Amino acid sequence: MKPGPRDGFRWNRETIVYAFELWNRRYLCSPTVDEWRRAGPDHPSVSTVRQVFGSWNRGVKAAGLRPRRPGEARGGEAPSVAPRESTLVRW
Repeated sequence: MKPGPRDGFRWNRETIVYAFELWNRRYLCSPTVDEWRRAGPDHPSVSTVRQVFGSWNRGVKAAGLRPRRPGEARGGEAPSVAPRESTLVRW
């Protein structure tokens, strides 16, 4: 398992659930795997979550959250999609 944010720290069920709860308080939604990977070093890795809970979704559910489906936007926001090249304006 990946060490945590300080020496001697190890991620366990309780601290992973707490990390998910903190995410939910900040963003008002459950994290996706891609968002979690970009979240920074103070989070357990995706592989650590899977190792502890058996799957990503089980970890999210253990925190009392609903896993988001692929492509599901955060709290009503439209999913971020790169603009098509044909819609770009050339100056």
